[in-house]
Amino acid sequence: VTVSGNFGLKKTTGATPATDELWVVSQSAAASLNAGSAIRVGVKEAAIALMIRGDQKLALQASGAVDLALGSGFASATATSVSVVFNNTGVDQDRVLAVTLGTQTISAALKVVDNTTAVLMEGMSAQVGGFVRLAGNFGFRKQGDDIQMVAQGASALLTAGGVEVGVTGAELALMLPAQGGVQLQASGTPVLTLPTAFASVSVAKVTVSYNNTANAVDTRVTVGSVSAPLTVGANTAAVVA
Repeated sequence: VTVSGNFGLKKTTGATPATDELWVVSQSAAASLNAGSAIRVGVKEAAIALMIRGDQKLALQASGAVDLALGSGFASATATSVSVVFNNTGVDQDRVLAVTLGTQTISAALKVVDNTTAVLMEGMSAQVGGFVRLAGNFGFRKQGDDIQMVAQGASALLTAGGVEVGVTGAELALMLPAQGGVQLQASGTPVLTLPTAFASVSVAKVTVSYNNTANAVDTRVTVGSVSAPLTVGANTAAVVA
């Protein structure tokens, strides 16, 4: 992530130079994942606690207002909350960092388990072009210049009037290439609602696939412990029941 803003800094002395700590604290900063100039996922007006140790290990927690721009492939995108966490110190962090500047004290929580790298978004709702609407809680990471997203328990639904088809409780993988576009695959519990002219209807499986780029993709997207396949041909927009 890229971190920016106005910060208070404080050094604490450890038993050895390797365990000295630099505390960096703000209540009005920003932290975001960026791909190109149009794609951004993170927080603004954020409380940030950053601890950098003398051995160059660090831990970070940032939470604040949602800062979300997913590029032209999305007609709309909103979320209820975003948090940014990172910890490679070798130990869980659970404390409050406080820096006093004159008569003012700035503090922020640092509560991150070890070996964590994540941007987590809750309550996301997004319309992929004129295709499906996505909803759920997503994890993000940057891979090269691309942004990758993954979710379990999400939904991807195509609706038109009284017709609805797609998946809920879904395993979903999505990639936003830095050069633009959206690549998406979702599979889960089938949803199929047809007009009342149908006396009955059932479906065994539904898969949602979308790729508005000229490049096919065949990979697996993993963020933390959550993983989902992403295998979609070029120039594809399909809900297959």
